[in-house]
Amino acid sequence: MTTNSTDLSGTQLLRERHEQIKQLFQEVLDLTGDERAEAFDCLRATLAVHETVEEMFVHPLAREIGPEAEAVARARIEEEQQATQMLSDLEHLGVEGDQFATRLVMFRHAVIEHAEAEENELFPLIEGNCSQEDLKALGDSIITAEQIAPTHAHPHTPKNPAVLMLTGPFVAMVDHARDHFRKLRVE
Repeated sequence: MTTNSTDLSGTQLLRERHEQIKQLFQEVLDLTGDERAEAFDCLRATLAVHETVEEMFVHPLAREIGPEAEAVARARIEEEQQATQMLSDLEHLGVEGDQFATRLVMFRHAVIEHAEAEENELFPLIEGNCSQEDLKALGDSIITAEQIAPTHAHPHTPKNPAVLMLTGPFVAMVDHARDHFRKLRVE
């Protein structure tokens, strides 16, 4: 049974997700063959969900805080758009592709730099301008959204929070079905 509540603030939860993502990158790099493919599927889904959640909740919150937070969020959004395209390219290349490991290392570097910029620039602005109650509500919203977010990179999807809230669950259903049928083909 899943829960839609957490004891962590939204920024604490996002920091935890960043650490999980770093660990997943290392797993993908350390493994080969089918194990690498499975680990990459997990990384891909985790990143897709994570970025969707940030687009739905963190970026709009930054805009509400003010111009400084909005400018920081805008820079992170540009990085995320590039990362989404890189992730989509890696997915199409496949784990057995000649350039997969090299591109994955470059992608990991970009993702870690992005996460560190969020943690050092954006999260302090959010924490300094939101009540503990609001930060807790952000955490709860993240937990809920993670359950219905798409699991594949969709680089051509509008990054509008309202559009994501309306279309995200439907795109996620298609992604989950796609994942399921792909696993059936492999087995």
